[in-house]
Amino acid sequence: MYFALEGRAGPPWAFAKPVTAAIAAPTPPIVLRKFRRPLAELVTFSSRFMFLMSREYGWLPKSLSGGNPGSRRGFAILGGRNFAWRMGGSCAACPGIMKIDGISGCYEKTRGMFYFARMCSKIRLHAEGRLPEDYFDMLGQGFDGRTCRYLGVSYEAVSEQVRAGRTNEEVLDWCDQNGCRLNAEEVLIYNSFMSKRGWRDDETDEFIPAQIGNYGLPGDCGAVTDFDLIEMDEGRWYPDMWRDAWK
Repeated sequence: MYFALEGRAGPPWAFAKPVTAAIAAPTPPIVLRKFRRPLAELVTFSSRFMFLMSREYGWLPKSLSGGNPGSRRGFAILGGRNFAWRMGGSCAACPGIMKIDGISGCYEKTRGMFYFARMCSKIRLHAEGRLPEDYFDMLGQGFDGRTCRYLGVSYEAVSEQVRAGRTNEEVLDWCDQNGCRLNAEEVLIYNSFMSKRGWRDDETDEFIPAQIGNYGLPGDCGAVTDFDLIEMDEGRWYPDMWRDAWK
């Protein structure tokens, strides 16, 4: 889905959607690439000058490019809720304006288990109408599905427990009683698989590189696992995140 940014002289610039993307200032219209997420991002600087950039064209506003609107000293990567600005070979990841309040990260633990809290948080947000639509297709699929199958319960049943107002720990207790109670070794195996998915497996050569592009992240962003991609996309990632999670 493409978007257009309209305006000529500073804020506020308005979106016109969904149409062919173009930047209408101060350079000629620039066509932007298609990204995985349906919504483009605006990043607000202290000057409150909102801007949108294209990775392909390296466009920078005059205020950030040393007086030259067409400067290629830096370029932007736009995708999902994450905005990355490369300048002089360095990359600074900045949170976008579409943070999802209430969503848990992949490494958040419930009785030692990674991801379970994230699955529950998505169910709650969906029930409250606060989960972005681009998450809908994977509800109960992917890591959600793997987690439920490993616990020996259905996603639909887990969803019912969450929607009934139970805490993450209470839902996991229910899974223990109605599915499989995991011992310490089984939790270790689960955490190891989930956190390393994408690293040295069937996703490494094609899926992970493709998703890096789909998420609008730079090729050298450092993502090697699915967890990395999710954490980067939602603005939580830092290099030692995995190490801290295992402590």
